[in-house]
Amino acid sequence: FATANGTVKRTSLEQFSRPRSVGLIAIDLEEGDRLVGAAITSGSDHVMLLSSNGKAIRFEEGNVRAMGRTARGVRGMRLKPGDVVVSCDAGRDDDAMLIVSDAGYAKRTQIAQFPRKGRGGQGVIGLKITNKKGHVVAAFMVGLEDEVVAIASNGVTIRTEVKQISSQGRAATGVMGDEPAHDNYSANGSARLSSVRSWLSQWSIDDSIGDGPRRLAEDLGIAFLQSLGRRSFQVNQLVCQIHGCFLLGSRDGEPV
Repeated sequence: FATANGTVKRTSLEQFSRPRSVGLIAIDLEEGDRLVGAAITSGSDHVMLLSSNGKAIRFEEGNVRAMGRTARGVRGMRLKPGDVVVSCDAGRDDDAMLIVSDAGYAKRTQIAQFPRKGRGGQGVIGLKITNKKGHVVAAFMVGLEDEVVAIASNGVTIRTEVKQISSQGRAATGVMGDEPAHDNYSANGSARLSSVRSWLSQWSIDDSIGDGPRRLAEDLGIAFLQSLGRRSFQVNQLVCQIHGCFLLGSRDGEPV
């Protein structure tokens, strides 16, 4: 278990083998603290803690002695004022961790890049924090064959393959979620453009709007498809501002 204030605790699953209808106490939390993560471990895994300010610490789970259900735990990570632990997971050297910021940036980093240290330290840089790219909101182990689903605060849902997310060093800032690698960008861009034009071909575009708005319709279509994976907020605001200003076209007599 890991809490926002950096406390960690290890408890045998056998102690949860007799559940009650009202549940069982799993950890004794200090006032103002909260549970942020729990992971099943093998007994020889490495624990990773990530903080909102991009700090990461890696230590062997054996550094945390097994405790009873009602125990409070021990210090896993020392935090600076204003920082909190946001994620806890366990893995091995050949595993990778996906780290996501609240601005929609993400990256994959092999946990072998994080030095093994004893618990209770301040950790090392796990994600370089900038004003543009925000703070860490989630981090967890992933495999190349996995898919991830992210849900934004406005309800926009993004689903993408892990292998489409850039693999970067631990001090990197990450890339915008679902942004393709450079060698795939042109192909993906052409596919998006073809999809938009195919979609637009189903509609009767009002000739009175002229070439400028017609091109804008295509651009907005491309932007909409891109917004499924990135820059959702900006694109959605743009569509809201433009919608209703003029008639883009019609389909089966219905205005678009």
